[in-house]
Amino acid sequence: MRISAVVASTPEGIIGDDMAMPWRLSSDLRRFKALTMGGTLLMGRRTFDSIGRVLPGRQTIVLTRSASWTSEGVDVARSSSDVLSLCHRDHLFVVGGGQIYDQWWDRCNVIWWTRVWANLAGDTRVKLPRDQFRVCATAHVPAGPRDDFPTDWMRLERRSETLKLAKN
Repeated sequence: MRISAVVASTPEGIIGDDMAMPWRLSSDLRRFKALTMGGTLLMGRRTFDSIGRVLPGRQTIVLTRSASWTSEGVDVARSSSDVLSLCHRDHLFVVGGGQIYDQWWDRCNVIWWTRVWANLAGDTRVKLPRDQFRVCATAHVPAGPRDDFPTDWMRLERRSETLKLAKN
């Protein structure tokens, strides 16, 4: 199984504010859809709640500590091993939030990072393990009518010496 992370953040690591993304980036949402279509999305409960629905064409797994949480069309996992056993597709995409990224960085071989060139306040941060990855591709996307800020779309691949085995 391939495991990748898809994350949009400022250079300072801001990924959210008050359970929402603090920007509007239509081109990045189209990119997210194209990258993840046909795969499995792994997210935390708060990330799922902020989206508000299952995204079509993808399996959705929500990793939560809540013993009673459920939502129609969602596979609920209580542990990392649950996630791996519930995943029915060959590509798992870790899509947030901050705690989920932190738990899964060691299992990711690729990070699809949208670096948002903005100086924003936010209550949710992520620290990308940049020292474990190398940038393989970059494309700059200017701000536009449907994109609040300029971005860089980056593909980061794990340095082979930092690969860790997935633990069940």
